[in-house]
Amino acid sequence: MKTITRDIYVAKDGKEFLKYSECEAYEQKITAYEFFEVKYNYDTEEGSLYQNSKIFAVNTTFDKDVYLKMYCDKVFGKYVWVQGIHPIEAYVIKKLNYTTDLDNVTFLDFKRFSPNESNIEDVLMSLIA
Repeated sequence: MKTITRDIYVAKDGKEFLKYSECEAYEQKITAYEFFEVKYNYDTEEGSLYQNSKIFAVNTTFDKDVYLKMYCDKVFGKYVWVQGIHPIEAYVIKKLNYTTDLDNVTFLDFKRFSPNESNIEDVLMSLIA
């Protein structure tokens, strides 16, 4: 019988790595972004709430939730009409502490664009494309 001892590096969110460099890179990535869950695609016929959800990671030095809201307004719209008579928000945003599944995250890196009032439409459209 042989005993093997290995070092395991654990990131802040509990994800484990065999290599220190991979763990460090992962931690830098998750700390640079804030994570949000966006629920969308409201069932306007039966009223059984939102059908889909997506995780977004937002990177900006400004109010991350405000930028995400502007992005979602462009992608999902602001309102949907329930049975044609009652408006309801087209999506809801929930802040997450972290996510362990970065493969299914949509990264929105506003920092690289330096958005401002005059160019925000172009920034949003480039992120959507």
